[in-house]
Amino acid sequence: MLDPGVVPTPLWDEIAKAIGERTGATAEEVSAQVAAGTPLGNLAEPADVARLAAFLLSPAVRHLTGAAITLDGGASAGL
Repeated sequence: MLDPGVVPTPLWDEIAKAIGERTGATAEEVSAQVAAGTPLGNLAEPADVARLAAFLLSPAVRHLTGAAITLDGGASAGL
């Protein structure tokens, strides 16, 4: 299972805008705050998710079963 964190997509843009409307921040400020809260300090890009998906579909991981791969810049590491 591929478990991405926040990825800047049209759906995230809508979510960030809604959060911003409630908090008085812009969608860009919301995204920057979320990115700053990750150990890597940035959000994954759609291409990062695509590369991981391609790797997981490759023969290189033919014996990988029942795994959840989290791609969130370390955001869930402390949970």
